[in-house]
Amino acid sequence: MDEFGVIILLGLIGWFWYGSIRVREIAVLGVKMRLESRGLLLLDQTVSLSKIRLRRDHGGQMRFEREYQFEFSSNGDDRYGGRVTLYANRITSSNIDYPIQPQ
Repeated sequence: MDEFGVIILLGLIGWFWYGSIRVREIAVLGVKMRLESRGLLLLDQTVSLSKIRLRRDHGGQMRFEREYQFEFSSNGDDRYGGRVTLYANRITSSNIDYPIQPQ
């Protein structure tokens, strides 16, 4: 029974790891699209996980909500921070902390 439990545990860890990679790829693509539409650049071409928690969806099923942080630039010399939140595999919110220049 112990060997079976270890196999189940390893399977669950693998499933979580694979799902996390897919969600992270969705976050990177979503962030890049949002930044490019504003003429901004994603720095380091990456996002980093800052929070993860379980939440129930409308049907009562538990799903992971993940928040990622990233850095971006307007010209390659400056750096600004942003966040994107994904629930299951959908982007639910994004925050791009970019100062608005007065015209």
